[in-house]
Amino acid sequence: MNLDGVDDGRDAPGGRVFGRKRITERSKLRSVTMPLLDVSIPLKDFGLLAAAAAASEEGDTINVVPTSMTPSNTLTPLPSSHLPLEVSSLNVYGIELKSPSHIRMMQEAERLGIYGHLVHREVESELVGAIGCAADIVRCSYQSDSNKKDKNDGFTSVAALMRGSFRFVVKEVISTFPFPVVLVDELLDDVYGSNDVAPLAIEDDDDNDGDGDGEYDYGSIPADELPARTLAAMDAIVKMKVDVPNKSPLENVILESQGIESPSKGEAEELAALFDVFRMELVEITDRTLRCFAIGVMATEVAELSYDQRRDVLVMTDGAARLRIVLQLMESRISMEWAKKMVQQVTAPEDEAKNLKVGKPCMPPWLKSIQEGTRLEYFWSEEEGWCSGRVLEKLILGDEVLLKINFDDDGSVHRIPFTAEEKIRWRPL
Repeated sequence: MNLDGVDDGRDAPGGRVFGRKRITERSKLRSVTMPLLDVSIPLKDFGLLAAAAAASEEGDTINVVPTSMTPSNTLTPLPSSHLPLEVSSLNVYGIELKSPSHIRMMQEAERLGIYGHLVHREVESELVGAIGCAADIVRCSYQSDSNKKDKNDGFTSVAALMRGSFRFVVKEVISTFPFPVVLVDELLDDVYGSNDVAPLAIEDDDDNDGDGDGEYDYGSIPADELPARTLAAMDAIVKMKVDVPNKSPLENVILESQGIESPSKGEAEELAALFDVFRMELVEITDRTLRCFAIGVMATEVAELSYDQRRDVLVMTDGAARLRIVLQLMESRISMEWAKKMVQQVTAPEDEAKNLKVGKPCMPPWLKSIQEGTRLEYFWSEEEGWCSGRVLEKLILGDEVLLKINFDDDGSVHRIPFTAEEKIRWRPL
């Protein structure tokens, strides 16, 4: 498989060719044969991909499968066959499989260059009608058991990199053992706007992002306004990520101890560059339905939605409903970020006061310019207020300064110490 060029065409199962040329109009793949990995039900052999470092040498961006075994943390690849390779780096994912049947399935997938990642069944016991995302194999790495004589039978796990290709629906089951092999058709969106009704809101997994009230009716937004508004929300999120300051080493250690990945400034800037290229590519997509599908999928990746949200975005064929959902999730997080900045601005003076230096006060810089004949004012008392006068003499006694002043109001002369603690009582004229 050629990953260097944009075309990357190859002979695919069923006699079809899956290319990476820009797709500008809706087309439909039919009767594609592929092995199937079913994650519509919990799997017990998902693990952390250990090949991220090796993949980064080729410039791949990898979304790593979490170690948790719950369905909510299972990988959901999203399609990218409608985009050139250079714009699909967000759709490269990693996975590690350990069961013998899944290892054999991945060997077959590597031979064919593609497999089906199933995420949703209409009927739990039926594969026909199930929906998933086809994935192009980028690279596989197998781990062997050295205790077994037959190396071919000694694989204990496989770590694979794949790129989301196209969305499919299963139309026929060819075989089920040792792993499912199915015949699929590409699943396209309905004509954009043809089913324009307000969708059911997808619950946001972030309890702190402020959208729980659901006060704004996103169903009232006209379908024609959704693409531009979604792009604007994506642009805002990308800028938010770029503007986040780099965390200190201590903050990174704390985040790592809690299992939270801290994105680097470079990753955010790479995302910004990728988003700029994506917007230019949209101009070339003349089909409105396909263009809105591309915006919805990209928004799902940019906003880093959860597994459940990604699955629902993948399964639905109403493009306007998809844009409403991702727009609501993005704008709620933008609003939360804006609120945080407002709080920071309100509390800024207090924070600055905490940073004031504490210690022995120092003399004002202008004291050095005070010489005989210099005019200044001295705050005598609340009753007398500010009294002006002329310096007759300046004596420096160690850290203290003694000024002899001839005051204007009554012509009296006084020797007054100029101390750092009482410098506020003096001001030059």
